[in-house]
Amino acid sequence: MARRVRPAAVELIGVQATAVAAPPAPRLTGALRSLTSRYAILAWTGAAWLLLWFVVPVVWMIWELIGNQEFQDTLSFTGAERTVNLRALRNTFETSAITTLLCLVGGYIVAYFLVNVGPRVRIILMALVLIPYWVSIIIRTYGLIVALGRKGIVNEALIDLGLISEPLRMVFTTNAMYLGLVQILLPYVVLTVYTSLEAIDKNLFTAARSLGAGGWGVFRRVTLPLSLPGVYAGGIIVFIITLGAYVTPALIGGPGDIMIAQLVWINVTEFGAFGTAIVLILPLIVITMVLFVVFNRFVGVDKMLGAGGARGQR
Repeated sequence: MARRVRPAAVELIGVQATAVAAPPAPRLTGALRSLTSRYAILAWTGAAWLLLWFVVPVVWMIWELIGNQEFQDTLSFTGAERTVNLRALRNTFETSAITTLLCLVGGYIVAYFLVNVGPRVRIILMALVLIPYWVSIIIRTYGLIVALGRKGIVNEALIDLGLISEPLRMVFTTNAMYLGLVQILLPYVVLTVYTSLEAIDKNLFTAARSLGAGGWGVFRRVTLPLSLPGVYAGGIIVFIITLGAYVTPALIGGPGDIMIAQLVWINVTEFGAFGTAIVLILPLIVITMVLFVVFNRFVGVDKMLGAGGARGQR
């Protein structure tokens, strides 16, 4: 005997089938297109701004100086000028590499600690990381000079503790320059690495421990690989900013710590040697573009903010 289906059940089945087979709402599609077009407008606006205030001036300067005899002469440095320029170029890349390494190590430790503390402590520590950005770099550098001076708080504390008998020379040295650059640039690494660590699915840690991985094993096989986008992003940001550093090396660095930015400033303001300045700037522009292309090739611009693993339950 055939089973009789109630009209209410037939109506319910028909409604469900209609819901499944219904095409997407035109309004939703239109809204998505509108949103996409808005993002496209913002992207093209940013690109036009960079084209107007970065690409065009650089191309114009190079074009104006191509036929300039000063520019031709500067392409091949000779004598003392060659020595000074090459030393500044070497100092710039060496300082950028060391500063980036120090920021990556220190920033990763701070970011890892931020992820693993309670919400209240995290807010306080994050405020301590971000609040210094409300103060000018010049003021922060001068504050470091005062703190590290012969009568500064650091020397006074060391003398009071009996660790030294007379003040140490801490300012106007290479180490002081590195300290100043790190305290200025460290938050870039902290924020990018923190974003990557915070994005990792916490279920992966549980799965790794259930498979027998210890604390170091979880970090080496799960945490570190998934946080590498943030490490790459923070590293390239710090490296590029340090390439153009001027204030901190000039104010707190040693006499031999001259950077390309300082040399460009001297050539333009003291001698009016724009050809020399352009030749010194070109390697920095080329290196910056190469780094960005390499980063985009192996990591991706979409991960520039350090997006790590997929988010899951926390």
